Amino acid sequence: MMPTAALLIIFWYLQAVWLEKITQQSQRTIFILGATGAIFLVLYIDFLGTSGDIYRLLRRYGTTLYFGLTILAQMLSIRSVKLKGKILDSKVRFYLTLQFLLMVLYWCLGNANIVIKASGVSWADAAENVIEWHFALYMSLYFGLTAMMWQRTGFNLCFTVDKKNG
Repeated sequence: MMPTAALLIIFWYLQAVWLEKITQQSQRTIFILGATGAIFLVLYIDFLGTSGDIYRLLRRYGTTLYFGLTILAQMLSIRSVKLKGKILDSKVRFYLTLQFLLMVLYWCLGNANIVIKASGVSWADAAENVIEWHFALYMSLYFGLTAMMWQRTGFNLCFTVDKKNG
Protein backbone atom coordinates (compact mmCIF):
# COMPACT_ATOMS: atom_id res chain seq x y z
CA MET A 1 0.00 0.00 0.00
CA MET A 2 2.96 2.35 0.42
CA PRO A 3 3.55 2.45 -3.36
CA THR A 4 -0.15 3.20 -3.78
CA ALA A 5 0.18 6.17 -1.45
CA ALA A 6 3.17 7.43 -3.46
CA LEU A 7 1.21 7.00 -6.70
CA LEU A 8 -1.68 8.94 -5.17
CA ILE A 9 0.61 11.88 -4.48
CA ILE A 10 1.74 11.79 -8.11
CA PHE A 11 -1.89 11.49 -9.23
CA TRP A 12 -2.91 14.59 -7.29
CA TYR A 13 0.01 16.54 -8.72
CA LEU A 14 -1.00 15.54 -12.25
CA GLN A 15 -4.65 16.25 -11.49
CA ALA A 16 -3.72 19.77 -10.37
CA VAL A 17 -1.69 20.30 -13.56
CA TRP A 18 -4.57 19.03 -15.74
CA LEU A 19 -7.11 21.17 -13.90
CA GLU A 20 -4.88 24.24 -14.31
CA LYS A 21 -4.84 23.62 -18.06
CA ILE A 22 -8.63 23.22 -18.13
CA THR A 23 -9.54 26.10 -15.80
CA GLN A 24 -6.61 28.48 -16.31
CA GLN A 25 -6.42 28.83 -12.50
CA SER A 26 -4.12 27.46 -9.83
CA GLN A 27 -5.30 24.19 -8.33
CA ARG A 28 -2.75 24.00 -5.51
CA THR A 29 -5.45 23.40 -2.90
CA ILE A 30 -6.59 20.23 -4.64
CA PHE A 31 -3.03 18.95 -4.78
CA ILE A 32 -2.41 19.76 -1.11
CA LEU A 33 -5.64 18.08 0.05
CA GLY A 34 -5.12 14.96 -2.07
CA ALA A 35 -1.43 14.61 -1.21
CA THR A 36 -2.12 15.15 2.49
CA GLY A 37 -4.79 12.46 2.32
CA ALA A 38 -2.22 10.10 0.79
CA ILE A 39 0.22 10.92 3.60
CA PHE A 40 -2.44 9.96 6.15
CA LEU A 41 -2.86 6.69 4.26
CA VAL A 42 0.82 6.10 5.01
CA LEU A 43 0.12 6.79 8.71
CA TYR A 44 -2.61 4.16 8.64
CA ILE A 45 -0.38 1.66 6.82
CA ASP A 46 2.48 2.26 9.23
CA PHE A 47 0.45 1.15 12.22
CA LEU A 48 -1.35 -1.83 10.72
CA GLY A 49 -0.80 -4.94 12.80
CA THR A 50 0.10 -3.01 15.94
CA SER A 51 -1.90 -3.16 19.13
CA GLY A 52 -2.67 -0.61 21.76
CA ASP A 53 -4.94 2.38 22.17
CA ILE A 54 -2.50 4.93 20.75
CA TYR A 55 -1.87 2.85 17.63
CA ARG A 56 -5.61 2.28 17.17
CA LEU A 57 -6.11 6.06 17.45
CA LEU A 58 -3.38 6.68 14.85
CA ARG A 59 -4.95 4.12 12.47
CA ARG A 60 -8.35 5.76 12.93
CA TYR A 61 -6.92 9.22 12.23
CA GLY A 62 -5.05 7.83 9.24
CA THR A 63 -8.12 6.29 7.64
CA THR A 64 -10.49 9.12 8.51
CA LEU A 65 -8.21 11.81 7.14
CA TYR A 66 -7.22 9.75 4.11
CA PHE A 67 -10.82 9.22 3.08
CA GLY A 68 -11.97 12.68 4.10
CA LEU A 69 -9.21 14.64 2.38
CA THR A 70 -9.24 12.44 -0.72
CA ILE A 71 -12.98 12.85 -1.15
CA LEU A 72 -12.72 16.59 -0.55
CA ALA A 73 -10.05 16.82 -3.26
CA GLN A 74 -12.28 14.77 -5.57
CA MET A 75 -15.27 17.04 -4.93
CA LEU A 76 -13.23 20.19 -5.49
CA SER A 77 -11.86 18.72 -8.73
CA ILE A 78 -15.36 18.09 -10.04
CA ARG A 79 -16.50 21.54 -8.96
CA SER A 80 -13.49 23.17 -10.56
CA VAL A 81 -14.13 21.57 -13.93
CA LYS A 82 -17.89 22.15 -13.84
CA LEU A 83 -17.69 25.81 -12.79
CA LYS A 84 -14.49 27.04 -14.39
CA GLY A 85 -13.56 24.55 -17.06
CA LYS A 86 -13.56 25.34 -20.72
CA ILE A 87 -16.20 23.67 -22.81
CA LEU A 88 -15.51 19.95 -22.81
CA ASP A 89 -16.82 17.33 -25.18
CA SER A 90 -19.84 15.20 -24.29
CA LYS A 91 -17.76 12.17 -23.32
CA VAL A 92 -15.76 14.17 -20.74
CA ARG A 93 -18.99 15.70 -19.40
CA PHE A 94 -20.39 12.16 -19.12
CA TYR A 95 -17.35 11.02 -17.10
CA LEU A 96 -17.70 14.11 -14.92
CA THR A 97 -21.37 13.28 -14.32
CA LEU A 98 -20.39 9.73 -13.32
CA GLN A 99 -17.87 11.17 -10.86
CA PHE A 100 -20.58 13.38 -9.41
CA LEU A 101 -22.88 10.36 -9.06
CA LEU A 102 -20.08 8.57 -7.21
CA MET A 103 -20.02 11.51 -4.77
CA VAL A 104 -23.77 11.10 -4.23
CA LEU A 105 -23.21 7.39 -3.63
CA TYR A 106 -20.48 8.17 -1.05
CA TRP A 107 -22.91 10.43 0.74
CA CYS A 108 -25.65 7.78 0.73
CA LEU A 109 -23.29 5.07 1.98
CA GLY A 110 -21.96 7.33 4.73
CA ASN A 111 -25.44 8.20 5.91
CA ALA A 112 -26.56 4.57 5.76
CA ASN A 113 -23.57 3.63 7.90
CA ILE A 114 -24.45 6.30 10.48
CA VAL A 115 -28.08 5.15 10.64
CA ILE A 116 -27.13 1.47 10.94
CA LYS A 117 -24.55 2.15 13.66
CA ALA A 118 -26.98 4.38 15.58
CA SER A 119 -29.76 1.80 15.39
CA GLY A 120 -27.73 -0.67 17.43
CA VAL A 121 -28.70 -3.70 15.35
CA SER A 122 -26.67 -6.83 15.91
CA TRP A 123 -25.32 -6.82 12.35
CA ALA A 124 -24.07 -3.20 12.47
CA ASP A 125 -20.37 -4.15 12.47
CA ALA A 126 -20.79 -6.50 9.51
CA ALA A 127 -22.75 -3.82 7.64
CA GLU A 128 -20.04 -1.28 8.41
CA ASN A 129 -17.40 -3.54 6.85
CA VAL A 130 -19.50 -4.05 3.71
CA ILE A 131 -20.17 -0.33 3.42
CA GLU A 132 -16.49 0.57 3.93
CA TRP A 133 -15.36 -1.85 1.22
CA HIS A 134 -17.96 -0.57 -1.22
CA PHE A 135 -17.06 2.99 -0.32
CA ALA A 136 -13.38 2.33 -1.10
CA LEU A 137 -14.27 0.58 -4.36
CA TYR A 138 -16.46 3.44 -5.57
CA MET A 139 -13.87 5.96 -4.45
CA SER A 140 -11.31 4.14 -6.62
CA LEU A 141 -13.56 4.35 -9.66
CA TYR A 142 -13.11 8.12 -9.54
CA PHE A 143 -9.43 7.70 -10.49
CA GLY A 144 -10.26 5.53 -13.51
CA LEU A 145 -12.79 8.08 -14.73
CA THR A 146 -10.19 10.80 -14.31
CA ALA A 147 -7.73 8.82 -16.43
CA MET A 148 -10.36 8.55 -19.16
CA MET A 149 -10.92 12.32 -19.01
CA TRP A 150 -7.19 12.95 -19.23
CA GLN A 151 -6.97 10.72 -22.28
CA ARG A 152 -10.02 12.29 -23.91
CA THR A 153 -8.62 15.82 -23.45
CA GLY A 154 -5.18 14.83 -24.78
CA PHE A 155 -3.44 15.30 -21.43
CA ASN A 156 -0.12 13.49 -21.34
CA LEU A 157 3.32 13.77 -19.86
CA CYS A 158 6.03 15.05 -22.10
CA PHE A 159 9.58 15.07 -20.91
CA THR A 160 12.16 17.01 -22.82
CA VAL A 161 15.87 16.73 -22.51
CA ASP A 162 17.93 19.87 -22.70
CA LYS A 163 20.78 18.80 -24.99
CA LYS A 164 22.96 21.71 -23.86
CA ASN A 165 22.85 20.79 -20.18
CA GLY A 166 22.70 17.05 -20.59
